[in-house]
Amino acid sequence: MPHSVEQKSKSIIWSGRADLRDTGMLILPSGSHLQVQLYNYKNTVQQHAGFNDKLFNWMHLEAQQHSIPEGGREGGIIMDEMSISEDIQTVKSGKFLKLVGFVEMGQESHNLEIIRTNKKEEQLANHVLLFKFLGNSGFRFPFAHFPTHQATATDLFIHFWDAVSYLQAYGFTTQYTNMDGAITNRQFMHLHFPATTPAACRFKACSPVNPTQFVFMIMDIKHNIKKLRNSILASGGSSKRLLLLHGHRIKWSHWIAAYNFD
Repeated sequence: MPHSVEQKSKSIIWSGRADLRDTGMLILPSGSHLQVQLYNYKNTVQQHAGFNDKLFNWMHLEAQQHSIPEGGREGGIIMDEMSISEDIQTVKSGKFLKLVGFVEMGQESHNLEIIRTNKKEEQLANHVLLFKFLGNSGFRFPFAHFPTHQATATDLFIHFWDAVSYLQAYGFTTQYTNMDGAITNRQFMHLHFPATTPAACRFKACSPVNPTQFVFMIMDIKHNIKKLRNSILASGGSSKRLLLLHGHRIKWSHWIAAYNFD
């Protein structure tokens, strides 16, 4: 579209918007307010997989604009891996077209995958690994994502501590990480306690980014309760699995009996 035609189209749109606002049928923000919001948020940062300094700078500016105190810039990293449909899309980047939809876990993870599988190939992503910061005062900001084919514990270890390092460089302190009870998350947690168990160390891991600090490994309580419920449901009956406490069976019928008694 020629530049003059594009400018004329924008002028018509803004004029029509002003007329609609003047009718009182819809309560719309003023044009100046809308332009400020568009300037602040629309295409503020070009999104791509991995860690992005521009995104961390945006996160830092957001904390400043909302007057987040120092204590609010301390908090934890929420890690979550979500399943997605395998798909390839074409995205325009400047004058070039780029295929997206493949696994993008960074060069270090890619090299480890080649060593592990003895194969050098591109894989379609079927999961997305998300990193989000949650401050102690409620400030939250998703700061990185990675298309994966189900991340390994080693992948999590590499990217988690990279995330801690990036956050520290932009004025944010990581005190804990919160994750669900997936097997790769449990393996990731155990990597920090090679000579003992997480419980023996109260789930407190020494930070390689700053050896004077510790990071607590937290399993999401909702996920743990659900796992406990499912384990009790599967205990006894037709299942070969049986939970025991001091030699006594634990069965779901005990909860039913307690409920009926009460």
